[in-house]
Amino acid sequence: MCTALTRWLVESGEQRQRAVQVAVGLPSLRHLDAAQVKELFESWRDRERWTPTEIMVDGQPMAADRWDAGTTAGEWAIVAPGESQVVITAGVGVDAALVQARVVADWAPYGVDLTRAQTAEQIAGSLARLDPDW
Repeated sequence: MCTALTRWLVESGEQRQRAVQVAVGLPSLRHLDAAQVKELFESWRDRERWTPTEIMVDGQPMAADRWDAGTTAGEWAIVAPGESQVVITAGVGVDAALVQARVVADWAPYGVDLTRAQTAEQIAGSLARLDPDW
């Protein structure tokens, strides 16, 4: 599962495009070739793939739209635009209806502050400290 919080995506098309971009990065889709990835990514425009839903954000229900990849693994993405933020989450193997997002206020336990620029090596080192099997 991947989650993002942003304040700079204003238009719903941009929000949906970013949500599908996050979903296409899920490990379960790494076996796809470039043409399949492009086709899947461009499906963000297909209105029939999007359904209204709700997601819990900071303990409050928030109206959202859910995209389904249409794969046998069942990848999905959710975009929930709020007044001052857009919550984007994508996953596979997790019931999207059970997803609850919270804004991280204290990054110290994670060993990395993703609100600041990080190199890939710094992020990998932090993840390895959190999960040695990573």
